[in-house]
Amino acid sequence: MRMETQVFLPSIKKRLEYMVSKGYFSEEPVLASGDSDMLEYTNFHYLLGYCRNYHKLKKEGAIPGKPALSEVLDIVRMDTQVSSLIYNYLRQAEQALRTAWVHVFCDERSPFEYLNPDAYYSTNQNKTGETLTRDMMRHILRYREPYVRERIEKWWKSCSRDPHTRLEHLEDWGDIEELRKKMQRELPLWSVVDSFSMGVLSRAVSQSILVAAEESVDIEKMMLYKKTAEYMGINHKHFEGRLKSLTTLRNRVAHGSRLWMMPTTDTSAKPKIFKKDLREADRKGMLVSFANVALLQGNARRQREAWDAIKALVEQNQSYCVGVGSQKIFEKQR
Repeated sequence: MRMETQVFLPSIKKRLEYMVSKGYFSEEPVLASGDSDMLEYTNFHYLLGYCRNYHKLKKEGAIPGKPALSEVLDIVRMDTQVSSLIYNYLRQAEQALRTAWVHVFCDERSPFEYLNPDAYYSTNQNKTGETLTRDMMRHILRYREPYVRERIEKWWKSCSRDPHTRLEHLEDWGDIEELRKKMQRELPLWSVVDSFSMGVLSRAVSQSILVAAEESVDIEKMMLYKKTAEYMGINHKHFEGRLKSLTTLRNRVAHGSRLWMMPTTDTSAKPKIFKKDLREADRKGMLVSFANVALLQGNARRQREAWDAIKALVEQNQSYCVGVGSQKIFEKQR
């Protein structure tokens, strides 16, 4: 079946007429000045994602009252405000995670072992210690922090077969083995940990171990992610899932993606410390992901402060609150 090709709608009037034709609103909305600006400078396809889901919730009775474009635009504005607030706490969660892992790794192993493949458990063929340390090395070589960069460039010139080769373009592990050894002797983990992306950091936290794994050893008892979770005041049981959820949400926020009425892909468990507030929350809703960010702040005081701030903002707009999963909106569809 051939899909309908939409015609580009350059004018605000044409866009309003299109929304009425789709049944989102019964008549052409009257716009305030701020609404006109928002319609003009917001990608119309992006806005339609809100309109479609708003229309759906209205039909289901989850949002009361007559449909109004102004209410949709208020939801979009709230999504922007929530994204900005969440981004602040995402950064704090990342720093708390980096700090906790550095503390645990350096306490249990040498701070210079982070590029040693044997420091990480190979979960499968695609997630080996060798693969992880190569990715870590690439991130470090792209790092622009002067303390690290100046030393690496100096060492590279002293040991390179081709001093003109840019560090970012190195792909052959053998070519940089000598450089790697120098880095491990003179650059401790805490000096390079901020070069790792959230994805690489999460893998390092999840795969790092106390000692080289042996078949006779219970590997679960050797995993450092448990001690990292403990350092952050979190039960380790769902810790790896929480890191995946954090990474996914971070990417959505960083790219300005819609959060409202968007089911989560990496769903984290509901944090028990916010159990009362999340009793009716949809497990697949963004509200649970927001709570996960609050949980990863590092200690109980910061956890509570983050959650109170997020919850207070979300609850300022009841329609927005519903759409991020304060009640069942996705689970009942299955």
